[in-house]
Amino acid sequence: MAGFGQTLGWIALHSDTPDGFNEQLRRLMWCLCYLSRLVYRGQKYEFGESEEWEVEVWIHPCTSSEPKYLFKTRYHRDTPKGAIQDATHEAFVQLHTHHREELRKT
Repeated sequence: MAGFGQTLGWIALHSDTPDGFNEQLRRLMWCLCYLSRLVYRGQKYEFGESEEWEVEVWIHPCTSSEPKYLFKTRYHRDTPKGAIQDATHEAFVQLHTHHREELRKT
């Protein structure tokens, strides 16, 4: 993104927050029998003294027959934690919508 700010590329991030959207997404994945772990990648953009973050959440399948999912932040956030929450919320909403019928049965 030329002119958007300086970035060092994508880096691995960790979300060990025991509550919030991260935990809700893990529970949803468990209900859907997705046993893989969440993988977060973030990118920091620097604008002089300030910074913004963009985050991706990857859900890797356990078997090749399962789909792979990628969800991103809708907007850049001031902190990596805020960007992780935004991307996790996006993943939760989209997965819940996509698997609505399946979840009614569980």
